[in-house]
Amino acid sequence: MKSMKCIGPANVPWWTDSAKAFSDGDVAMSIMFSNYASEILGYQSKIIDKVGCAFVPGRNPLIGGGSLGIAKKSRHPEDALAFIKWMTREPVASALAALGSVSPCNKTYEIYDIVDVFPWLELSKDCFAMSETRRRPPDQMKPFNERKFLSILGTAVKNVSVGVMEPGEALDTAQKAIERDLLN
Repeated sequence: MKSMKCIGPANVPWWTDSAKAFSDGDVAMSIMFSNYASEILGYQSKIIDKVGCAFVPGRNPLIGGGSLGIAKKSRHPEDALAFIKWMTREPVASALAALGSVSPCNKTYEIYDIVDVFPWLELSKDCFAMSETRRRPPDQMKPFNERKFLSILGTAVKNVSVGVMEPGEALDTAQKAIERDLLN
């Protein structure tokens, strides 16, 4: 709620727009996924030598991002697995990190040239151990609808930020929606 007093009124449609606003010097701070954070270092960046990074408030980071997988009915699962192994090993994993990605290889985080360009990568590595991947209670077999969860949570935050609800009311409403739409 304190940070809401320091941000602009505009909604930002996508992460790249948030990165651009930060890169242009229009906002003082931004919370973003590391694969979009690399966009703040573009050649027109006004903050390129002034970037710092920190854990999100509450020190409860979200590790998200894309994934590689093999389709159940793939006609070439061995080739697909070989490709995944190639993509996630050195030197390819570090090459992808040099383009702004997060690497699955510890060695990447020891390469000064990469960590120097993307200072948040060292912090990202520390986030892995802090993050929890379980998205649903262990006794529930129903798949977790993350899109619905984020919609409920985002609505609660937005309702508080625009003054439609008090924080306690928004949390209660969100909890009821989660119980109704996700846990039953």
